Amino acid sequence: GLDRPQGRALVRIREPGEAHLDPARRGLVVDIVTDDMPYLVDSVTTELNRHEAEIQLLVHPLLRVRRNVTGRLRGILGVCGDDDPQASDELTESWIHVELGPPKDRVGADQLAAELRHVLDDVRVAVEDQRRMAAAAVVLATSLAQDPDDEAAEAGELLRWLAKGNFTFLGYREYDLVRTEEGTGLRAVPGTGLGILRH
Repeated sequence: GLDRPQGRALVRIREPGEAHLDPARRGLVVDIVTDDMPYLVDSVTTELNRHEAEIQLLVHPLLRVRRNVTGRLRGILGVCGDDDPQASDELTESWIHVELGPPKDRVGADQLAAELRHVLDDVRVAVEDQRRMAAAAVVLATSLAQDPDDEAAEAGELLRWLAKGNFTFLGYREYDLVRTEEGTGLRAVPGTGLGILRH
């Protein structure tokens, strides 16, 4: 975590050895440093479970840090939750350390690191665009409420309920209906993607 550019998650996976807090363990070690966000631990453990890697130890402190404009660590000021008030130039970072049993699918360290980075990128864009996706749901709900069809109105009420924090939106994108050789298809409207559909 010495150098971390703003908005980027660092992932390092190491073979057994000095990286373990418990030297008796012999699986891979995963270390992650990223901005604190919701869903980090759930997303990381879900990806590790997908590879059938037994999680033997997971440590997840939230640290208050200072970095310069290039992302170089200037200092770790404490653990979040300390009594000291947080200064305006401090960041809250998640530092995650996971010790694993050998993944049953025999995924390599480089591939696992790449997949964890992808998952963390998805978490970041979903969290960053959460308010905009909820707002889009409310706009859709309003348009459905004007439809005389009872089912449309009911769908609009469901969207309003979801947008009140009762659902985590992962992605949103608008599509145009287009004619194709097979009949009707969808074409994404450029610039409308949010969350994991942003790009």
